[in-house]
Amino acid sequence: MRASLGCALALAGCVTHRGPWHDGPAPPAEPEAVTIVALGGAGRGGAAAEHSAEALDRVLADSRARGRPATVLWLGDAVASNPLGVPRCPDAGEAWTRDGIRDLARVVREHVAAGGASLGVPGAAEWRCGAATAGAPLTWTAPALVRIDDRGRATVASGCDAKGCSIAKTQTPARLELVLLDLWPWMRPNDVVDAPGRVARTEALLAALPHGESMPPRVLVLVLPIEGALARGQGGRGRPLATFHNLPPVVQDAILGGEFIGVIAGGEHAQYTARDVGWPIRRTEKVWLRQPVWQVVSGAVADANARPGAAYRRSAVAHGIGWEPAVRTDHPGFTVVSVADDGAQAVLSARVRRRWQHARVALPLSVAPHPRQGAAPVMAPCLRCTSVPANERP
Repeated sequence: MRASLGCALALAGCVTHRGPWHDGPAPPAEPEAVTIVALGGAGRGGAAAEHSAEALDRVLADSRARGRPATVLWLGDAVASNPLGVPRCPDAGEAWTRDGIRDLARVVREHVAAGGASLGVPGAAEWRCGAATAGAPLTWTAPALVRIDDRGRATVASGCDAKGCSIAKTQTPARLELVLLDLWPWMRPNDVVDAPGRVARTEALLAALPHGESMPPRVLVLVLPIEGALARGQGGRGRPLATFHNLPPVVQDAILGGEFIGVIAGGEHAQYTARDVGWPIRRTEKVWLRQPVWQVVSGAVADANARPGAAYRRSAVAHGIGWEPAVRTDHPGFTVVSVADDGAQAVLSARVRRRWQHARVALPLSVAPHPRQGAAPVMAPCLRCTSVPANERP
C-alpha cells in the first residue's frame, strides 16, 4: 500500500514555484538598460500563450517608451509543441495562425514594425515540422553574432558561407553581444538538411569571434541549457539531454575558456535561473569552468510543467538528478534580461492562479576567474540524499 502510494505521488508530481516571487508589476528596467525577452516553448499555443502575449505586449511597449526597443529571442519549439522531445506538428500553414500563437505573433510583428528585433534559434519542432518561415514574426538567425548597442538596436554582425565566417567591424560601441548557435545539426543530424555544412559554419563562427580587453560582454544563446536541471537534465526523461558533455566539443571549449559571461536558453518546460551554472556542472560532469557563467532558462511560454496534463514531466521520475535551481517556476510565462552599464538582471514572470508574479535575479557582467583550488559540490548520487544541503533538494 505504501509503495503504491509513493509511486502515485512520484508520478503526480508537485508544481514547483520557489524563489523571491512577488505579486504586482514587474521590477522596472533601468532607463538606460537594453532588454532581451526570452520566449521558449510557445508552440502549444492556447490560453497560456494568449496571457503571455498580453504581458509581452506591456514589456515591449515599455522598452519602446524608453527609446530602447527590446530584442525578442525565440528559443525553439515555436511552431509546434514538443513534450519531452517528440514534436506534435500542426497542419501545414497553421504554425502562426493557431490560438495563442496568433496573438504572440501579432504582438511581436507590431514591435518589429516599431523598431524592435525578433530573432530565433530553431529547435526540434522547427527541424522536424519545418521552420515555417511564411508569416513568421522572426528571423531564424543561428549561427550568428548579434551586437546590441546602447539604444537597443540589434545588428547581425556575422556572415557565414561554405568558405567560412566573417565579422563586420563595428562603428558604434556595443552594449552586449549575443552568439546564437544551432545545436541540432550535431545532436540530430538526420533531421537537418546539410548538417555537416551547418556544423562547419558554426565552428567557423566560433573561430572568427573577435577578442580583446575592450570587448563587450558576450552571451551564448541556445535552444537547450548547457546544463539542464529538470527533464532535460542528467538522469531526466527529456530527449536529447541538455548536459555539458553532450555539447559539441568546440562549444565546450569556448565555455571552458571563458568566452561567455552567461547563457540564455529554452528547452525545459519551466523557467529557472542560476547565477553560476558552473556549480552543477562540477557536480554532474566533474568539470571546473574557468569563471562563473550565469544561465537563464525560459521555455514555458505556453507548454509549462504546471499544465494539468504535464504531471509526468514535473514528477520525480522525469526530473534530472544533477541539481535544483534556487529560482524556478513550473508556471507559464517568460523571462526578460535587462543589461545596463553596471550590471544585469533577469526578471522571471509567471502566471500563477490567474495573476502575474515576478522574481528578480541580479546577474554579473564581469567576473573574476575561479581560484586554482576551490570547493567541490556534494557528489551524492541522488538529490534527496541526506548529504545534499536542504536548499539544493527539489
